[in-house]
Amino acid sequence: MVELYKKYRPVALDQMLVSGNAVPMLEKFFREGTLPHTILIHGPSGCGKTTLARLIRDHVGCEDNDYCYHELNCAGESRGIDAMRAIIEDSESCPLVGDSVVWVLDECHMLTKDAVNALLKITEDTPEHLYFVFCTTAPDRLLLALQNRATVLQVKEVPENELAILVRQVSRREGNPVTAEEAKSIAVRAKGSARKALVLLHGACG
Repeated sequence: MVELYKKYRPVALDQMLVSGNAVPMLEKFFREGTLPHTILIHGPSGCGKTTLARLIRDHVGCEDNDYCYHELNCAGESRGIDAMRAIIEDSESCPLVGDSVVWVLDECHMLTKDAVNALLKITEDTPEHLYFVFCTTAPDRLLLALQNRATVLQVKEVPENELAILVRQVSRREGNPVTAEEAKSIAVRAKGSARKALVLLHGACG
């Protein structure tokens, strides 16, 4: 059984259930053709940062494969200067297919100081085919020099009433509707996260 948060992941900006300025700003960039090449998206876990990065990927004509689209977890081993040097070296080549290359650096506040410094030049003078999307739950821990090179977007926790509506809608589509009280209980426990709400619903329906 496919997890509900994956099955119902938004595939367009107007499907995003998220507060903050990220969605309206991206809608404006998409509409006007002015999408920046270096973007920082910050906000709580489970509130749509990676989903927005994937929508950016789709918008810029980046193929969803290992050659063009990359998601890097900077909380793990890929946080040092060697990993960033590999990105810089790779960025010199145009994509084999599609129009663009997109690097998503998740939990980028975990990058080492040397790693961030290595990225400063390329994020200031980015090749036309290359896009960086930095995602973090702790923007205050990211070096200011990198923040200053990025267009900063914010996602916020989703209100409980909107989460409850989402839970009821998905439960109906799954053929196992929950009551209003059950939906409210899930929304409260989700603490503003649409992903967490659907994880909890998956458990309740399973």
